[in-house]
This record gives sequence, C-alpha cells and structure tokens, in this order.
Amino acid sequence: LKQRYWAGDGLRIGSRVLRFYTRYLPGALSPVGTVIASFDVKQLASAGRGPAFGAMIRPLITRLPTYVPPGGGTLIVWGAAIVRHGGTIFIYGWQSPGPGLALNCYLARVPASRLADMRAWRFYAGGGRWAARQDSAQPIGAGLSIDTGFSVIEAAGRFWLIEQAGGLGNPDIDAYP
Repeated sequence: LKQRYWAGDGLRIGSRVLRFYTRYLPGALSPVGTVIASFDVKQLASAGRGPAFGAMIRPLITRLPTYVPPGGGTLIVWGAAIVRHGGTIFIYGWQSPGPGLALNCYLARVPASRLADMRAWRFYAGGGRWAARQDSAQPIGAGLSIDTGFSVIEAAGRFWLIEQAGGLGNPDIDAYP
C-alpha cells in the first residue's frame, strides 16, 4: 500500500531529530494518520559528506493513534507546530469538521524525553484542564479558524500562532496570542 506524507514540524532531542508527518493515501485529500519519524543525528551528518552524500536514511517510524472528534470530519493531525518550553514539548494540531478551510486547533503537551510515546501526552481539555486521553481533547481558541500551515513561537512571554490570513494568495499575516 503506497502512502504519501506531508511534512509537519520537527525538533532535535538529544541524538535524534524527530519530525511529524501527515499520512495520506494515494489520490485522497483527507489525512489518514500522523507519524513521527526519528532520525539519528550521526546518520544525518554522515549522509551529507563524502561517498555517502545523498544516501538514503530510513528513520524509525512511530504511528500515532488516530481520533476523529464526535462532530465528524477529519482526524486530528498532530505536529503542525511544536514548541519546546523547558523540558516540555507543546504539540499543536488541526482538525477539519467538514469541507472548506475552517479548521480547529488542538494542543497537547509531553515531556521532551517521551515525545514519541503518545501514552505520555496530555491533551488540552478546555478550561485550563489537561486530560490523559485524546478523546477528551477540545479545540483551543474558541471561534478561531486556522489554516493547516501555521507556526507557533514563544515571544514576549506568550505563545503566538502565526498564519497566512484568508487563505492562499492573501498577502496578510495574522498572529494570535
């Protein structure tokens, strides 16, 4: 079964680079899952030098459990943006409740050392609460509709979601605290 992958965010943790990818089936526009690819930093460094230049590296792949919220639509796609804050990683995701670009934003957190272990993740459940189960996850930013291509940064003591406003071709950039 051939699959396609769309790259999400990634970061280095110790001797590994972990990167999120959204899985799609051929010809399908709806995602079917999220994976975390784990690359050894030494392999990445050696593949760019000498006779190994351009060598193929096969990462370790961790498939994340899928979940579609009760309202239907797509599953939650994790890893669109990642922010490290101390020893904690915040993982942002998106979900489309139906056709169109109106997307919900989701948030999870996990100790950096356990990023690839979804059992260690805690999901934002609304009202400042965190839950151990993905099916308790609630969208963040009531009424906020996002695009799948967004970034999150920490600046001036706050987290900011930054995206292109109004979809493809719009020259405006929006930032939401």
